[in-house]
Amino acid sequence: MKKITNEQVALMHELREAGLYYRQIAEKIGCHRSTVSFHLNPELRKTHNTYSREWQRDNPDLCREYHRVWESNNPGVSKRWAENNSERLAELHHNKYIRYRDSGKIAIRDAKGRAAKLGIPFDSAIEQSLGEPPINCPMCDVVMERGDKIQPNTPSIDRNTPSLGYVPGNVCWMCFSCNSRKRDKTLDEWLNGEED
Repeated sequence: MKKITNEQVALMHELREAGLYYRQIAEKIGCHRSTVSFHLNPELRKTHNTYSREWQRDNPDLCREYHRVWESNNPGVSKRWAENNSERLAELHHNKYIRYRDSGKIAIRDAKGRAAKLGIPFDSAIEQSLGEPPINCPMCDVVMERGDKIQPNTPSIDRNTPSLGYVPGNVCWMCFSCNSRKRDKTLDEWLNGEED
């Protein structure tokens, strides 16, 4: 899609309000009709953005390669944009971190580190089997809050049978408080109230 400036987008809206068709607007702007449709149709833009995000998620290697090629063909552009938009860049990084944190990926990353430290199995497929943390702890029903610091009601990943490690079918979400009280018991032992 041809790169369109903000001034051209504003002109598209003016021409559309004046009663021109997409084809006529495209001829005046000097772009393809689909480009005009993309910028004037919010639903189409939303669908395009959703498809774009899904494609990037499903094709990370290709996405990185395209980015590398673009950077080599446009040296310094990203750096100049970052220098001129430092506040916006900080906001984007913060929002990305919040999405990353709230999706439970930090807990999965930490679980991988614990597995390596303890020498127990870790299967990355647990991310699909666990999904995102629930709103309430399945054990005590407390509302689990996402945050930058570990709190008693922070979501955490528990191993039902600790020795089996972090593998699908052996992990579940619970709050940090419940996970700490469970310690090295199996889930059945803890739920049945067996003491050490």
